[in-house]
Amino acid sequence: MNAAAPTTQSTRNPLKRSAIRVGIVLVLTGAVLTGALHWQTYETQQLAIVQGQLVQTQEQLRQTQRARDNVERHLHRYRTLEMSGFTAAPDRVALIEALLAAQARLALPTIRYTLSPVVETQFPLPPEASPWRDSGDTSPAQIAYQPLELKLVEVHEGEWLAFLADVQQNAPGWSRIERCALRRSGALGLDVDCTLRWWFTPPIHGETEE
Repeated sequence: MNAAAPTTQSTRNPLKRSAIRVGIVLVLTGAVLTGALHWQTYETQQLAIVQGQLVQTQEQLRQTQRARDNVERHLHRYRTLEMSGFTAAPDRVALIEALLAAQARLALPTIRYTLSPVVETQFPLPPEASPWRDSGDTSPAQIAYQPLELKLVEVHEGEWLAFLADVQQNAPGWSRIERCALRRSGALGLDVDCTLRWWFTPPIHGETEE
């Protein structure tokens, strides 16, 4: 009986060592698998981030392309407005000179005019302008106009229309008729009483027209 004890002990030791080795292998395998799983998750997250950035870049590119197309469509109109003086500051003297020059060219009777101070107002941009608008610019666009009251006495309708066209062509800015009253003045023609708004941009902040 005593002779069998060493054999049993010697058998247990290799089994114990084998079990330890298996345990170590299992732990290492688990660690490797866990690391691989974490790496795969990280790669998946990074791929999702890159794909999101790609989608965002593509959308920004489309917006830029739409903005460029819009600029190209309206470039001629902008240049026309620029040549008219619309993009310059209000010029009271030039406007009055255009009135008097038109009167002289058409040999009209004396005209009376009242040019009021510049009025600044907000001009909300259309929704389609939002994608290419400066994100830091939260305030609406500004625009300015001068009310111009015109009174002509005893002129023919054709003379009035020719006078208006002459002034609109030669005066700086862009005008719109706000109201207009034409009354028969006996057999000699019409009395004209009209108010126009003469538009400009950009406005002159802190300055008042006298």
